[in-house]
Amino acid sequence: LRLAERQQAALTWATPESVKVMIDNVEAVTSGSWAGAEAFTTYEMEPGKYRLRLCKIASKASARPGEVIEFTLRFDNQGDGPITNTVIIDNLTTRLDYIAGTAQSSVDADFETFVNEAESTALKWTLKKPLAVGKGGIIRFHCRVR
Repeated sequence: LRLAERQQAALTWATPESVKVMIDNVEAVTSGSWAGAEAFTTYEMEPGKYRLRLCKIASKASARPGEVIEFTLRFDNQGDGPITNTVIIDNLTTRLDYIAGTAQSSVDADFETFVNEAESTALKWTLKKPLAVGKGGIIRFHCRVR
């Protein structure tokens, strides 16, 4: 129940389109759902190959300006082979400011921020090593509500 609540909380701060996954320099296609208790999204290059399942949660569904929200992204390789050259991008809504220095990754990754087309902040993690079948990782970061 707690996971479902935190998934719903994440949805209040973003849209499913806010998270993008690139595999081998190509944007992966989403399949799966962001609705209800099964709020996982699967990113695929081809059906059954290079499947990365991602779940995003937030520490709270509502907050006042100045309050801090912690976000967590859990990702897992559910495909039939290793995933190489993986990039995860989270485009924040304009209601949120990323708090510098709070980004953490359980796997070795390069991290950067940039301003996207919507003029909000995008957070980008480029995994340094292939992600083996059945393996995954966790990304965490904090944002302040504007």
